[in-house]
Amino acid sequence: MAEFPAALLEEREGECLPTLFKNHLFWIGFGLVASVIAWNILGYFAISLPRITVFDEYRTKAVDLGLYYPDVFLRAQPLIMGLAYLCPVDILFSFWFYNIINIFKIGMMNRTGFSVGLEGQTATAGEISMLESHGALVFLVAWSVWVARLHLKETFLKALSSIRDDDDGEPVSYRTAWVGLLLSSVGMGGWLMSVGYTLGTTLLQMVLMFICYFGITKYAATTGFTFLSPAGGKGHRIIVSLLGTQNLEPSTMTMMTSVNRNTFLGEAIRTTSLPAIAHVFRLMGQHLKRHPAICIAIPLAFVVGFYGSAGIKIYRCYIEGGLNGQLVPWPMDQLIREIPYIEGSKATVFDMQKFGVWGVGAAAAAGLTYLRSRFAWWPFHPVAIAFPNNRYAFCIFLVWMFKVVVLRFGGVSLYRKSKPFWFGVIVGYLFGIAVSSVVDAIWFPDGGHFVHGW
Repeated sequence: MAEFPAALLEEREGECLPTLFKNHLFWIGFGLVASVIAWNILGYFAISLPRITVFDEYRTKAVDLGLYYPDVFLRAQPLIMGLAYLCPVDILFSFWFYNIINIFKIGMMNRTGFSVGLEGQTATAGEISMLESHGALVFLVAWSVWVARLHLKETFLKALSSIRDDDDGEPVSYRTAWVGLLLSSVGMGGWLMSVGYTLGTTLLQMVLMFICYFGITKYAATTGFTFLSPAGGKGHRIIVSLLGTQNLEPSTMTMMTSVNRNTFLGEAIRTTSLPAIAHVFRLMGQHLKRHPAICIAIPLAFVVGFYGSAGIKIYRCYIEGGLNGQLVPWPMDQLIREIPYIEGSKATVFDMQKFGVWGVGAAAAAGLTYLRSRFAWWPFHPVAIAFPNNRYAFCIFLVWMFKVVVLRFGGVSLYRKSKPFWFGVIVGYLFGIAVSSVVDAIWFPDGGHFVHGW
């Protein structure tokens, strides 16, 4: 992911413009996307102009496959497509191919009425797919930590060492990293217990949250996708589905519902702030590592971002009337749906059958990992099981097909030459969004227009 902004900043000595801006392919990609948005902006004023809907909200591009099968979304998302072009071909293939398998699998389970679980708390197709995917995610995270175990041991010993120079010149010293992990864990655990979690659920929630954020951070860097949505989110659905609610305190259930929605660091699909830190370090280069400005800038960005977004939301509550305004009601809606479980009129218990489905997902990821390590030609990556998302499957398929053709007929050389086109696609899309926002702010302050969606 760091390759795109680095390319935008690259310039030759004595020149004021980035080298990328002198590439014709860049401007072709820019023009193709920006012209679509520009045409739609003209339609804001000339309402008789037909709107080009290729970049519209994904639900408007749904193709109904039948009563029992999930929809397919034939929609282009330039931001996803531009970054996905940097992703390895096998991962691109895995994402769209597994989506086809998942659609067929969910459809067949819906059609046959297949379910697992104890009576009164059975899991149908959607929950079965979620449990399987989360099992795969847990294995991938555990495997990543296991593979790095010797390195982690080495960093821990160096953190305890009195020789401060022996840390390989990383962005932060090993001692700082380990102390930061300890302090953040204590702070996070203390806060969870103070708002209603018990000790056991605090530890479980923190482990599941670590799996969520570690998985997003690692595979956002691997794939280039910024919209990864891990199955099970930050852990609430997994705890409730596998362990049940019978032994959970009402205060724990209440705060667990809130923490796992938008209240804490946003939905899992929007947790781009934490994965971004790794890319910030990558972009700094050697000369800015451990610079005091960086140590101040990153925490300051979090503080300003938090208080800015919180302040705007509070302001809108006063102006528009809280829940009566145009604020997203999803966290409150979810909390209301959980009330029967919170107050105890409904309860679920530990379910071994669901745990078996979770284990099948972990075993599938383990098997695919083994096959990838044994056979260099094996095309399927287990990350597709851990992060299922049919919302972007069509985009990824288009990019995969384009990249395969480029590599087949032009090799690595043509691939490198074609990258400016996709960088232009990204910049053209972002430029169009910015222009549309300015036009709306000036001429349509009370009735903006749709220009970007997840």
